[in-house]
Amino acid sequence: MKTSAEQRHFLFAFVSKDVKKYQELGWKIIDDKDIVSIAKERYLLIIQDINQIAFPKQLDASVLLEKIKGRKNEPYFIIANQALYPFSDWTIAENKDIIIERLEVGIGP
Repeated sequence: MKTSAEQRHFLFAFVSKDVKKYQELGWKIIDDKDIVSIAKERYLLIIQDINQIAFPKQLDASVLLEKIKGRKNEPYFIIANQALYPFSDWTIAENKDIIIERLEVGIGP
């Protein structure tokens, strides 16, 4: 599916250490080709330091910020729309089938 980055939803990967390493890895942060294949079709990957989160002031990211509050697992993923409203989340330890299901549902109908 050819989708411009402006139409994709966001797949945030929040990490709390070795941020540069994860940013350099890009999609390889997800160590499963099936998950990456599905995610690349629908999402724009954003890898961000969970301790230095910054969003544009004109967007209300309060629900997203509340969802990640206190999370220190490495890494932590959240699907959000362009208004930064979160729809799904998981850690890297989640079952592969559950991750794929969440990616396929996206933000729902």
